[in-house]
Amino acid sequence: MKKRLKNFVELDYSRPLVIAHRGDRINAPENTLPAFEKAVELGCPMLELDLALSKDRQVVVLHDETIERTTNGAGRVKDLTLEELRSLDAGFWFSDEYRGTFLPTLDEVLQSCGHRILFNLEIKPEAFEPGGKDRITVQIVAALNKYQLRDQALLSSFSTEVLEDIAAMPNAPALAYLVEQYDPVCLEWMTQFKVFSLNLLSQLQPEQVRQIKRAGFRLFCYTVNEPLEMMKLWAMGVDGVFTDDPTRLLAQVEQLT
Repeated sequence: MKKRLKNFVELDYSRPLVIAHRGDRINAPENTLPAFEKAVELGCPMLELDLALSKDRQVVVLHDETIERTTNGAGRVKDLTLEELRSLDAGFWFSDEYRGTFLPTLDEVLQSCGHRILFNLEIKPEAFEPGGKDRITVQIVAALNKYQLRDQALLSSFSTEVLEDIAAMPNAPALAYLVEQYDPVCLEWMTQFKVFSLNLLSQLQPEQVRQIKRAGFRLFCYTVNEPLEMMKLWAMGVDGVFTDDPTRLLAQVEQLT
């Protein structure tokens, strides 16, 4: 196993950064501990996962607002308790090998993978309610501090309200603004709130990349599954990519050494 750096700021950006999108979801069911463990074993430098709140306000790992696509249940995440969510099978749809896999909590992921890989934690806007003492942002920051992982995590969201809420916290973790379409207007806001990176769709023009990099931000693109596309983006100045197939992209990166 390669030695991990203390934080993502110190990563080697002389090569494309391969970020496991919802884990190694080609070889295990997405957003589950097996998918995350496979990403760690591959030597991925960073892991991306999605965070939501259960009915009883527990931070759980799930991408969709509803549970039909990746479990044997039905309904919205926010309408189900953690106990109800834990009773679901989150692996049967992938293969018989993963039948019985459960939905993990953020705490379980940090306990299992913490200090072995860096994290990009995406906070779902629908899970955020401003003002509450147990709001999802407060719980996530508390969990990172509990496991001494604040410097190993990048908190991302499509919601500027979510990111501004985190930025106002003492010793806030680093932030990433998640967007589908690039608008240079966002760079001023990102500078104001000391955002670390822009995470956006991979359809970019070279001048757009130059604007972002000149403004002092790291740039990560999603979702890239072809080594050739990754290398084209890297040649333009993109720092890293989110991928569903980290094995293929890591193999390409190793050829650069």
